Amino acid sequence: MSWRAFSETDPSDIPHERLEPFKHRVARLSETHGADSFLYVDASIAKTQVGGHLWWRRWSDPHVVVFLYVQFSDGRLEDLALERALLDAEIDAWERGEYVDEKTGSVHALTWLGTVESVQAWEAFEGPNDERRAFLSGSSGQDAAW
Repeated sequence: MSWRAFSETDPSDIPHERLEPFKHRVARLSETHGADSFLYVDASIAKTQVGGHLWWRRWSDPHVVVFLYVQFSDGRLEDLALERALLDAEIDAWERGEYVDEKTGSVHALTWLGTVESVQAWEAFEGPNDERRAFLSGSSGQDAAW
C-alpha cells in the first residue's frame, strides 16, 4: 500500500475540451458606466476525499476545478471555484460573450484578451508566473479566435 495520498497530476493530463480556449485567459467585462472590470480564469486539479480517516483515506478520481477571479472597477474582488456541475453552464455563458455577476445578477459583456494581453494582465494582477506564461505561449495559434 502506498503511503502517498495521491500522485501529483498535471492539469493538462485531464483535458476538458470546452475549457481549453479559456484556461489561464483574461476577459474584459464591459460595464454601463464605461469603466473596465476583468475576469481571470485559472484551472487546477482536485481530488475529493470520499471516505476514510487519517491514513485510510479514499480519494475521488482527479477532476478539473476552475478558479475565477473578478476584479471590478469599483475595487471589489470576487473569487469563485467552479466544480464540474457548474463549469459547463459557465462556459456556455462565456461562449455567448457573457458573464453573470452572482451577487447582483447583472450580465456583463465579455471581450477575451489575446495571449500577450492575458499574460500582462495576469502579471499585473498577481505577479510573474512562469508556468502560466509557458502555457499561454504554447497556445499562440488560438490568438486569432480572441
